Amino acid sequence: MTTAARRIETDGLCRLIATLLAASLVAAAIPATGQESGKIDEKYLAQFEARENEAFVIGVQAYIYGKPVVEMVKTRFAMALNPESPEYTPLNHFRHFRRLIGPDFTAVVTPNNDTLYSIAWLDLTREPVILHVPDTAGRYYTMQMMDFYTNNFAYVGKRVTGTAEGDFAIVGPGFRKDLPSGMHKIEAPTPYVWIIGRTLVNGEKDLPAVHAIQDQYVLTPLSRRGKTGAAARDAFTPKLPRYDDSRPLAFFRMMNAGIRQNPPPSNEAVWMHLFDRINVGPSQEFVIDQLDLATASGLRRAITVGQQIVMAKSADLGTKVNGWDMLPPNTGNYGQAYTLRAAIAQKGLGANSPEEAYYPMANIDGQGRSLDGTNRYVLRFEKGRQPPVDAFWSLTLYRLPEYSLVANPIDRYSIGDRTKGLQFGRDGSLEIYLQHEATDKDRQSNWLPAPKGPFYVVLRMYMPKEQVLDGTYKVPPIKRAR
Repeated sequence: MTTAARRIETDGLCRLIATLLAASLVAAAIPATGQESGKIDEKYLAQFEARENEAFVIGVQAYIYGKPVVEMVKTRFAMALNPESPEYTPLNHFRHFRRLIGPDFTAVVTPNNDTLYSIAWLDLTREPVILHVPDTAGRYYTMQMMDFYTNNFAYVGKRVTGTAEGDFAIVGPGFRKDLPSGMHKIEAPTPYVWIIGRTLVNGEKDLPAVHAIQDQYVLTPLSRRGKTGAAARDAFTPKLPRYDDSRPLAFFRMMNAGIRQNPPPSNEAVWMHLFDRINVGPSQEFVIDQLDLATASGLRRAITVGQQIVMAKSADLGTKVNGWDMLPPNTGNYGQAYTLRAAIAQKGLGANSPEEAYYPMANIDGQGRSLDGTNRYVLRFEKGRQPPVDAFWSLTLYRLPEYSLVANPIDRYSIGDRTKGLQFGRDGSLEIYLQHEATDKDRQSNWLPAPKGPFYVVLRMYMPKEQVLDGTYKVPPIKRAR
């Protein structure tokens, strides 16, 4: 058992004891039934404790299972359902990000600075939505399609479908009708789908060319196909609940809303049967004010412990190799790896599948010490040992705990094989400098600025070669500079 796991277990036990003591006080404050006034009804207290503990145990499981669902509810509300949000774009419409991302971008955590995003939320409850993509003339792009449980169920783009023009019909669960000829069918597991499009951009001068491609990414509900202008796209907004986390147990209300709208696969019926006992599930209505005292107490405690478990997993993803978290091969298609799924939803919602882009992450150096901008670091790739990819690679640095890009005087947020002016050593090696203070002028071309405090880095390898996926390739450790 890891130190973090032991700490969670110990802290959880302490909370259990404290809660049981509190429950005893609550029970003591309730008038006795069938006993002399002032005495504790031991039967009631035992029932309270049993129910509170049952809600706690189930609630922890539900928190871990439901964390990605709640993150999707939150993100969908901000992006597609709340007109007051600066990120708002109606359902079934693309929102194209037109400039390279900087520190002010907060729509998603751990964003990349290699591509321009084209993001859309689809509502497939009424009919399929047609995705049209243009011929990108070999330029890398990808349309990642994520179900409401954060599984990547399909891709359109250079790796999977090539870069030619095409039309793809994205259909919801249970759709059985015929589609127009020449249309590629993509079946979505849930009625609501998040598309995260990424198009390679090579610096500021390349932006107009990417904008022209983005303008040709079009979403059209099937019934609007062939129509032009405003009639081509439907701005229908269904009546979905607002995201509201102002109350302690709102997490379970948001989770329940997401599950009701997006029923899980049939092989997870056992979990839904279990969650029924805390009023969470596809056929349930979770109403905070209708919970009994014991259930509410157990669920509040469950949220605290669930958060600790997810945080601990977020800090220790995958297998450690030279200080890097090498994500498991099931990233993006999690199956029953619910804790991993929850941790990635918190730390990197929208993560690609490894075959599309592999993301080693590091918040420690090669000796296990936390990365912090009060120190200086170097990442050295020996000659011929740069990340092996079929597309491109980049290293991006993020401030903790915000998981956001770091403002810096040279406006550089990532560095990689497309960075102009990189300096190589006489032996063919490549050194990247990670530090807060500016480097010497002759090293500034290889400088990736860090904040004054804690940070972590993500090495993105787009279309990685097999030696990355099978673990043969080892990313070198980050070392403190002398």
